[in-house]
This record gives sequence, C-alpha cells and structure tokens, in this order.
Amino acid sequence: MKRTFLTINSCVLGLAVTATCGQAAATTSTVPNLLPTQTPWDLSVAAGLTLTRGNSKTLLTTANFTGVKKWDQNELDLGVDGVYGKNDGVKSAESLDAYGQYNRLFSERFFGYARVEGLHDAIADINYRITASPGVGYYFIKDAATSLRGEVGPGYLYERHSDGSSDSYVTLRLADRFDHKFN
Repeated sequence: MKRTFLTINSCVLGLAVTATCGQAAATTSTVPNLLPTQTPWDLSVAAGLTLTRGNSKTLLTTANFTGVKKWDQNELDLGVDGVYGKNDGVKSAESLDAYGQYNRLFSERFFGYARVEGLHDAIADINYRITASPGVGYYFIKDAATSLRGEVGPGYLYERHSDGSSDSYVTLRLADRFDHKFN
C-alpha cells in the first residue's frame, strides 16, 4: 500500500513579529498505516498580547490551553487560562484558572460528571480557590460538528485570601457548553 507523507520542519520567532522558517518535503513509501484513525486528544492553544502606547500605557497578555479526550462512554475535559495586565505601570489583571472534568455517559445523551476547578486571582485578593462539584448533564445537540449540553449539580467551594482569612460554602452549579467545528 502506497502512502504519501508530508514532513514540515518549522520555527517561530518573536512576540509581535512572527517569522517562520523551515522546509517541506513530500515522500512516498510503502508502509503499513501506523497512524491512529482518530486523534486521542483534541487540543487547543491560544495566546494574546495587547500593547498600547500614547495617552496611556497598557499591556495585557493572555494564554489558554484546553484538551478534550473522548473514548467509549467516557469524556475528559482539561483546561488552563492565564491573564496578566498592567495599566500605566499598575497591575490591572493577574489570574490563573485551571479545571478538569470527567463525564461518564449513561446513554447517548445523558451523563454524570465530576469537576474540579482551581483559581488564583491577585486583583480579587484570592490566593487560591478550589471548587469540587458532581452532577448530571444532558446533550441537547450531539453530532460530529455541533454539540450543546447543559449541566447541573451541587458543589463545594473553599478559598483562601492573601490576608490569611478563608471562606467555604456549598454552591449550585448550572452550566452549558456549545461547541461547533467549522469545516
């Protein structure tokens, strides 16, 4: 069986200016198909930089990573978000947020979940906040390109502030998630 492979070696330089270098080479060989038919993880990475100069001097940086894995009757969602900003030399944003959620499908659309979230927000004076919540969810739309789901469940929140004080309480989690993959 003949397969065509495309190999691209590249490098990316700079923050505001992006330069790409490398070479592309196509080769044809006779090898068995060792590549998986389905990618085990659906990964997404994003980064942003906003810089202004003039009447004010502002800087805002953002970064985001998400990963989704679906197998059999299981789904795993992981994510990390970070934000840092300054306005005229004064910190205006500094937060880091991470989550993990495991879904177990009971039917094609109905599932149970367990979710853990962590947050640090220096501007809101939160050293850390941990939230844990189990619950149930339902896919209102579920096909290869589009999904819409709703989730509900109790939760427990614990947070510590920079002055050493802490809070904890029971919560109610109501959530929805809409995904669409463009062709």
